[in-house]
Amino acid sequence: MRTRDRWSRWTIAWIFGLLFLPILPASAAEGNLWGNPLQELFVKPLTEAFPNLELRGYLMNESDLLLHNAGDEPLGGGRHLHIRQNFQRIEWVGELRYKYYFTPNLTLVGQLDFLYDSSFDWQKRALGKDGAPERELESFHSFRRWFREAYLLWSTGDWELRLGKQQVVWGKATDIGHFVDQAHGYDFRELHDTAVDDTELTRRTVWMADISYYLANTPVGDLEAELLWIPDYEESVYAPSPYLQSTAFIFRNRFRSLRFLKTDKPSASFKNHEWGARLSTFTKGGWDLGLYFLYMWEKAPTNFIQGIDVAARTAGKPWVVVEPKPARMTMLGGTVEKLHHFLGKDWTLRGELAYFLNRYRATRTEQPQAQDIAAGLLAPGKDGYTKRDEMRWALNAETTFKPPFVSGPADWILTAWISVYNYFGYDNDQTEMGKTLDKWQTFGILSISKGFWNERANFSTAIAYNDGGSWRFAGPKLTYEFTNTFNVGVGYSGYSGNRDDVWGWGDRNFDEIQFEFTYTF
Repeated sequence: MRTRDRWSRWTIAWIFGLLFLPILPASAAEGNLWGNPLQELFVKPLTEAFPNLELRGYLMNESDLLLHNAGDEPLGGGRHLHIRQNFQRIEWVGELRYKYYFTPNLTLVGQLDFLYDSSFDWQKRALGKDGAPERELESFHSFRRWFREAYLLWSTGDWELRLGKQQVVWGKATDIGHFVDQAHGYDFRELHDTAVDDTELTRRTVWMADISYYLANTPVGDLEAELLWIPDYEESVYAPSPYLQSTAFIFRNRFRSLRFLKTDKPSASFKNHEWGARLSTFTKGGWDLGLYFLYMWEKAPTNFIQGIDVAARTAGKPWVVVEPKPARMTMLGGTVEKLHHFLGKDWTLRGELAYFLNRYRATRTEQPQAQDIAAGLLAPGKDGYTKRDEMRWALNAETTFKPPFVSGPADWILTAWISVYNYFGYDNDQTEMGKTLDKWQTFGILSISKGFWNERANFSTAIAYNDGGSWRFAGPKLTYEFTNTFNVGVGYSGYSGNRDDVWGWGDRNFDEIQFEFTYTF
């Protein structure tokens, strides 16, 4: 047995045992130790030794059992490829959050995250002979990944300054698309598992300065102005091929002709820094309004075409030479939130709008034509993209209700979202992964949740639809809190739709049963 395998299995056994400690029987004298061992053996001694320190965290396992894995024919056609995965992931996640109060006005706030995916030890060579994709996906092995947050929080009077590695969330209806929250990249390694409650983990933090000023009781209500300065660049992360949820696997027919050069990332010079501003108000009428401005880098680099290699094409090798470059993005946005009573119910209404100026979009007129390929060069100025404006908006409505023929109070929670993308300067020429992009794209989600047994148990289910005719089913999902420190959950995630889009393709590759175990300390 290799040392790495032995270490992995011992680690799994240790964490698994630790997770189940809270439900083992214990005497009254030992109840605290067995009920929350890390709290008693780690957190309490440290916080007693350092009275200004606060600690909390959790250990969690998330396992996704694939119901089928066809390795189906890729979108856009091409070769069937089987990947021997039964588990999409068997992830062990640990998080430690801390606060240290230097003075009443100055606090150090931080968070450490650790991830280890043991599915690769259970499924040897699941991704083939190349071990690099497994090493990338198996653990957080870099400083940037596990050192998630660490910033100084200074406040005095109406001023507040946060300086360090952190995340900022401005959106109100961000469960679809994160329209306003464009200041961060995201971790899309689990492309189809970015659930609405996972964004705190999948959003990538950056080093920044965030200063805000609060002014109460103005003629328009309470005002807050906020300014961001981000000298750091953190792009979105996608899974490497041939991982089942990597874009290069799903769209492998599109990727097989592309030869990628090294990504040209922005330098650290001042002219490349990112900026953001927010002005928000909470009016006396109960309206929560916000206006936003962002001058950022796109978090997913744009794949500009640099040339055509005819010799490589003749040899059956990738022949379109592509250089990924982050592009500048300017966004204007707004949000609104209001509690409103109508139809005999209290509703929480939220809205969000983002308008992007001169965003790069792939267009057919800029793609290589037959004469370009034959000549082995691109027409002057062609790089595959044209600048277009883009608008996204989302609406969110939430209320409580009681289903028909169900006894008990009307405390079921119903939430509905709708989001719309509009591409300006369309002319039927914009493309996405080789397909013509619709001028208008619409997505919707309907979710229901309910707490039982003094909120120790929770039921939730959601269904999402896009106007291409495909569906995603997130649920049903059941969670149960055995103690204040330990809970378990089981759920289902499924897909249905057309064979030529991601959700429809996922119907034969991504349907799964999900298991969760969480120990909080």
